[in-house]
Amino acid sequence: MNKKLKRYKELNSQLNLIEKQYLAIGSQVLKRRKGLTLLISITTFSISISSISNTSISISFILAFFVLTSSVFASATTSSFMLNLSIVNFSNLVFQIYKNKPNPQNFSNKLSTTDN
Repeated sequence: MNKKLKRYKELNSQLNLIEKQYLAIGSQVLKRRKGLTLLISITTFSISISSISNTSISISFILAFFVLTSSVFASATTSSFMLNLSIVNFSNLVFQIYKNKPNPQNFSNKLSTTDN
């Protein structure tokens, strides 16, 4: 029993580490998206100011609005996904997997029959 508890704690700590790494990667991706969106919108705005015709000014403002809107949508989608991920109880999941792992007594390559 002591070995099982020790193994459970090891698996739980590994899973916590994986969860932290996953959330860190998700926040880095979100920061990159926001930075890229800001760069594109500033570039578009500077092009629109330096342009001469009114048509190119309106096109560049529409482009900047589209980029900002898509950035807000992407960040909202990523945030909701990360929030949904936090609802999952990973420690319980790992314990169930460890508890139900196959061993020579309950695992066979034969198909199960109604007799079993």
